[in-house]
Amino acid sequence: MLIELAGIDGSGKSTFAERIMRLFNSAGVPCYQRSFRSTYKRIAADISARHGHRHWSGLFEPNEIEVAQAFEMVHTVYQQVLPLDLDAQVIVMDTYVSSWLATAALWRSDALERLREVYALLPAPDVSILLEVPVEEAARRISRRPKGDHIFKTGSDSVLARYAEAFEQTRALVPYAQNTVPAVGALEETWEAVRTAVFAAAEASGRHPAALGRPQR
Repeated sequence: MLIELAGIDGSGKSTFAERIMRLFNSAGVPCYQRSFRSTYKRIAADISARHGHRHWSGLFEPNEIEVAQAFEMVHTVYQQVLPLDLDAQVIVMDTYVSSWLATAALWRSDALERLREVYALLPAPDVSILLEVPVEEAARRISRRPKGDHIFKTGSDSVLARYAEAFEQTRALVPYAQNTVPAVGALEETWEAVRTAVFAAAEASGRHPAALGRPQR
């Protein structure tokens, strides 16, 4: 079973990925989290840094980098995910097609339709969950993280706000259905919505029947 968790930073992807893993592992179904980052983007960033730029966009055009990443991610998924027996285990992806499209829009690529065609080559997840959270709340959560990744500032022109807009802009380009879950308010309420979507997908796919019983709180 393949599960996609998507959303802006601070939406709760890591928190709910961990809960999903505990949910399936406790039922005897191996569950792992995978995050795919682009080696091509890292190389482009390193080259750009040698020329005094803080980001790969200082030296490279968004279209060429995002298209290169799209083909890289298709290759990576075909090599590392498709050979897995998804009837015997669960993979939780916190970077997948919807995030890659939104990131391309964030960096103002105008190749979104072409990117959609490339990403459509990938298997649709059994369930895709888009965690929606107000930008201000996401920024507050990020500011409370002990690791101090406070690069996101509030305001309509902040990277975080533009990332939220990018998810909205590319929603119609995602080549499969998504479950939108409001990720604001009580954590347990959001978790119940996430868990319900995951169990519905497991039931519809016929995978992992041992994990379909409602878990105790």
